[in-house]
Amino acid sequence: MAKKNKSFAGENIKYVRTDNGLSQEAFAEKFNIKRDNLAKYETSKAEPDVDFISVVCETYGYSIEDFFHKRLNAESFVELQHKLANQEKRFADLQEQFNELAAMNLRLQKKLLDISDNEEVKKATNVDAFRHTDELSQAAEPAAGYNEKDK
Repeated sequence: MAKKNKSFAGENIKYVRTDNGLSQEAFAEKFNIKRDNLAKYETSKAEPDVDFISVVCETYGYSIEDFFHKRLNAESFVELQHKLANQEKRFADLQEQFNELAAMNLRLQKKLLDISDNEEVKKATNVDAFRHTDELSQAAEPAAGYNEKDK
């Protein structure tokens, strides 16, 4: 004889309802079901309709599979908090790596600017040297072409 899997749907309906501070009346009205049916679901005297569970899950952010097969209680909340803490740590680690890479990128950009500035200085220095050389040679030409007759 096959063992029937226990459904946690009724227990989870009650958990979600009370966790959100709703009375049976308010919850039943919100999801357009009879309060008597809701009471039967919560006490597992009747199995809730999958469409109803689907809407509840969509409204409160649960998976339908989890809603039927897992207890959505404080214990699962602790598990979610643990997962969240792990994700936050991973995010912080990634953010730190990103900041290190961004700082490295800035240092490399500065070095590239320094190198390009040095190249510009070299070019400018060479141009000035050529200009200075041209000026000296021009100044020297009349002196070289100076003739005693011109006196």
